[in-house]
Amino acid sequence: MTAGQSIDWGDQLKAAIAASGRSVNELAKAAGVPQPVLQRFVSGSQDSIRLDTANKLGDVLGLTLVANSSKRVPKKSLKRRRPG
Repeated sequence: MTAGQSIDWGDQLKAAIAASGRSVNELAKAAGVPQPVLQRFVSGSQDSIRLDTANKLGDVLGLTLVANSSKRVPKKSLKRRRPG
């Protein structure tokens, strides 16, 4: 990725899920989201998930959805939460 490019928040979330080392079932239970929805999202058979679902997963993974206000059209991205 070159300077000025950003990756889609869905791709960032998928990367965080993969990096967590937790199973889809484990994450779904911890986040309180339907396992089939998360499985379809992670496998790529479903391109996106609802924002509230992404936020619940972010809570479990220590991520926060934030709007990028430096763009003309706001885009959502994920930022790591600071512990504490």
